[in-house]
Amino acid sequence: MTKNLKRDFPILIFSNIVNNLMIGKVDQKYGESLNIVTPREIWLAQEGDILVSCNAINAEFKTYACDLLGIEEQKVNTLSYEGNEEVVLADRIINDKEALDQLKTTLSQYPDIKMLAFAHDNSTLALAKELGIELMDYDEFPNDDLIESFYYINTKNGFKNIAESLDIKVAPGIYADSVEQLLEQAPAFLEEHKKIVFKFNRSSNGYGILILNESDFEDDNFIEFLKYHINKFDDQPKEFILEKFIEFKDIPSIELIVDNKSSNLLYLCNQFCVNYSWSGMITPPLGLEKEVHQSLDEIGEKFGKYIHKLGFRGICDVDCGISESNEIYATESNFRRTGGTYTDLLVRRLYDDNYYENNSCYWIANVKEAEENSFSTLPEALTELKNLGILFDSENNTGVILTYYTYPKDKKWRYLIIEKTVDGIKKTEHRLLEALKILN
Repeated sequence: MTKNLKRDFPILIFSNIVNNLMIGKVDQKYGESLNIVTPREIWLAQEGDILVSCNAINAEFKTYACDLLGIEEQKVNTLSYEGNEEVVLADRIINDKEALDQLKTTLSQYPDIKMLAFAHDNSTLALAKELGIELMDYDEFPNDDLIESFYYINTKNGFKNIAESLDIKVAPGIYADSVEQLLEQAPAFLEEHKKIVFKFNRSSNGYGILILNESDFEDDNFIEFLKYHINKFDDQPKEFILEKFIEFKDIPSIELIVDNKSSNLLYLCNQFCVNYSWSGMITPPLGLEKEVHQSLDEIGEKFGKYIHKLGFRGICDVDCGISESNEIYATESNFRRTGGTYTDLLVRRLYDDNYYENNSCYWIANVKEAEENSFSTLPEALTELKNLGILFDSENNTGVILTYYTYPKDKKWRYLIIEKTVDGIKKTEHRLLEALKILN
């Protein structure tokens, strides 16, 4: 498996960013917020590939992306299956006989095609079997034990248990598999730690997270408040995690790539979060002390060896937090491709296949809201950035890339900046924020 995914066969890029590995039950708001960006996986495409997404790709964006990648857009087939935001992509296809038959007919024209899915959840694996398509990352279809590990490691408690078995530090916490057990344990845990974090055991993107401070409650108010919060997410499985709240000054992530031979570091980054929900990242991470950097590498090596032996193949990560005293806590594993996977690949394709090893550039990817009077069309925005001299230039291989276009729907701009220096990143981002009227 090469880091830039160079290959001589086509792939079905299955953009199931919403899946039941990441969350117990998809609700309307969660599904809508993530399904909107599923066409961004076009950045993985080569000529002859098929992109399957939940929402139709913006036509102007497809032209822009393919031009930047140097491929003919008519040679990338883009299919979308829109529908109920609470239904994952694979189920939309499986439950629609006409859609399933059409996809089978399309795939019959691609005899060597393999599936590259964002996540290997049960629905996607069932669809792959129905289509008779191989998974790109695996020589053999994952067995039941391996699939079970996909689900287990994607829970907060499952990851914590494995991390502790590997002598990787995690925050003190408790697990409850019912509301009753949670309410029984929670008061003493809050009293012990004074400030704690509530999480659903299977959740992502800050879904349902709650920070609880002992000083905010009196008598039974804490229990009633916790009940009220859980009831707001009544469809979710009744499994919970409480953790001691630790103030993190940095939240790095260790992205790994695992093939038949070994597990290797893809990159380290520092992440950006808004209200405990991931929004972006910068790599190489800035300001990490040498000892911290080495410790993160060691965590990646331990976890990587474990999942390689387990039989996992592909890309995943380990998220961490660094306290003010430089203690490193592993917080979770996104045991599937991540929000940074496609941007890393894009930097390797457009700038340097070994940029991280060569320390040849910095890149930042982020999502930010903009004012109401920002540019209403993609071409207008691209023209403005080009006129300012900050749009990605294939001669210098630096500048701004708009990673998807959703502004008319959610008033957000999604971008990647590649520069040779940290100062270059800062200056270009400052000009970008001003140009697109992005709220800082």
